[in-house]
Amino acid sequence: RQTEKKKSQSIEDRFSPNVVGIINKGLKVEPERKEMVSVLICRIASLGKLRALMDPARLDTLIKRLCQVLDRDARMYDVQHIETSGENFLFVTNLMTDQSTSHALSIALFATAVNTASKELLLDSADPTKGYLKLRIGLHAGPVVVCVLGRRDPKYTLLGDTMNTASRCESTSSAGDVQCTHQFASLVKEQDVENKLSLDCKGAVKVQVNATMEAFVIRRSGEKSSHGKTDDRDSSGGGDNDGMQSVNLDARTKTKKGSAVIQLDHDATWDKNMQAFQDGLSQKELTAKSRGHSNRALSPGLRALS
Repeated sequence: RQTEKKKSQSIEDRFSPNVVGIINKGLKVEPERKEMVSVLICRIASLGKLRALMDPARLDTLIKRLCQVLDRDARMYDVQHIETSGENFLFVTNLMTDQSTSHALSIALFATAVNTASKELLLDSADPTKGYLKLRIGLHAGPVVVCVLGRRDPKYTLLGDTMNTASRCESTSSAGDVQCTHQFASLVKEQDVENKLSLDCKGAVKVQVNATMEAFVIRRSGEKSSHGKTDDRDSSGGGDNDGMQSVNLDARTKTKKGSAVIQLDHDATWDKNMQAFQDGLSQKELTAKSRGHSNRALSPGLRALS
């Protein structure tokens, strides 16, 4: 009974009330399309090298402390932790509850808070010059297909190009940076009425052999960049500015002649994934089907299923 009670509480914490009701009745939760969800994918930078160089017990302690920071700040900024898979962490907003006016800002504040807190996680407490546990964080927002997989331990799995783009944003970010797409940056600008954040245009970032997308780095206002430059949101001149005038949020994705464009607002895989569920494909078959789209760009949830 105690085990069943804990399982019930866990389900209630992880899913929206209507999904909890369906699960408790033993019914299948049908895939659902959400039109606008903010997605954060976070990875520990150079974890393979750290495993080779560091004492395993010390590294394990650092990772546990990082998980505590992530859980604490997720509660603080009303961000939902979807999954941890290896060194990958997946968080979202505007999924379980309506955060339509604040979802991008909330998860961006969460990202910058976690990134700042990671600087306290020293690789060697006796020698701070050895550095700290650096993160690579990618952010994007757009439509997703929400599925609930598993009967004994049900969990959300998110599918679609929004997940792929967030994954690309993480994989192309620099260690210690919070990187986002043009679309996400536009949402932050719209929702950040108190000018808590600053956005630096990073320019075109290569995401495939012949494709690039425009990326931005997010920091707290007044925070020093990785190059040592301090952001001053009023430095662009004029007393009445929004702090982002130096950022060209109207610029579109750049491509060289003959190269492809990553469309940030197009969800090309949605119909394919929905049909896969309707056809009753197994989890591994669905994973293999998604790999045909982009192996590196799979969400952590899908990679964990393979």
